Amino acid sequence: RAVAGIVPSPFCGYVQNTTSTGTSMVVKGGGGSGNTIESPGCGWHVNSSSPNALCDQGQSTIDATGVTLVGGQSTKGGCNVVSGYPNAPVSPGGSVIDDPYKNFIGPTSASSIPPCTMDNSTTSIGSTSGYAAPGAGNAVCFSNAINLGDKNGTLKLGSGTYVFLNGVTMTGNVAVTNGTIDVEQGQWTQGNYALSLTAPTAGIYNSLAFMMPSTNTQSTCGQSISSMGFTGQSGSPCLQLQFGSGSGTLDGVIYAPTATVWMQDSGGGTQATGIVAWNLFVNSQLDITSYNALHPSTTPLKTIEMVE
Repeated sequence: RAVAGIVPSPFCGYVQNTTSTGTSMVVKGGGGSGNTIESPGCGWHVNSSSPNALCDQGQSTIDATGVTLVGGQSTKGGCNVVSGYPNAPVSPGGSVIDDPYKNFIGPTSASSIPPCTMDNSTTSIGSTSGYAAPGAGNAVCFSNAINLGDKNGTLKLGSGTYVFLNGVTMTGNVAVTNGTIDVEQGQWTQGNYALSLTAPTAGIYNSLAFMMPSTNTQSTCGQSISSMGFTGQSGSPCLQLQFGSGSGTLDGVIYAPTATVWMQDSGGGTQATGIVAWNLFVNSQLDITSYNALHPSTTPLKTIEMVE
């Protein structure tokens, strides 16, 4: 007999672009200073059926349980074809995997679930004492463009969801505990500041630390899509997570299912537990500890597979 069961997903990285005729994941490294992506407890999945779906440039490597491609590896623009990384076999010919969050869109009005309390006056949140947290299961929606962060310390935000309807600019360090940053609309601008997020482990934002949903078509990056190596791409929105010489720590998933996620640093890096992106450009030190391993009893990242 055959018995199927719902088990934690083996993947912590999902590159969702199914329409690409070119490259949808670029991993760029140099200097031989170690792995560009360290995710020894989980794998990566690239949905593009293009023969050039994955581009490995320079001396980049991936430490993972595996890299599954629907398509193949690019040989264009200095891309290297590898049969496998030190601990990550590269497997072309995989099947498309749907968005694990099913195109989740956050609250935008008072009638949304969870309820979104509108804030039409705040334009800056910059003291270490923070902002009155909406509380677990609740959200606050900022209608103005927001300056966020404390240059002299770390702005500490409590539980709940912080929804930005007109963009947000980090002007200092930010830490969110048991909460989610949701850039629903507008530009995300980070600069050289540390971002620390711990996602909720219950409710509809379960596991989401940072999100830029499909409602956001405006955010751009400081580098064109084509110059990143994404050949054959049209103008998708772009989420630039720029960590400079600092580091970002996220116990939760970065969710940008219709945006190109650009991860760049100048000596810093990112520690996270999962990424869902339309395209992915990694030119930084990215350390991934599987969200499923950290939160096995609450993770929503599941898959169906044969258990007998």
